[in-house]
Amino acid sequence: MIRHDEETEIKAYYAGHVLGAAIFHIRVGEHSLVYTGDYNMTPDRHLGAAWIDRVRPDLLITESTYATTIRVRESTHGQGGGRGGFPPLRVKNPPLP
Repeated sequence: MIRHDEETEIKAYYAGHVLGAAIFHIRVGEHSLVYTGDYNMTPDRHLGAAWIDRVRPDLLITESTYATTIRVRESTHGQGGGRGGFPPLRVKNPPLP
């Protein structure tokens, strides 16, 4: 959390979209807003779901390309193919000493 002064603070949350994506809750006095670009509420193989503390902002600003689209997730587990024709990433854990 970044606190500019007694009335202004900015807190970043994990957006679950791409590495480094964030959701911001900004409070100035008694007013607040939440700003985010893309976010993902469903965890997948390499990223967890977005999360944010329970807040009641006065304003929500968000990306909305697929706001009216219902998506059906396709499972690629064990099929050897991921999105865009690339195989899914497989990481082997090193043996424990």
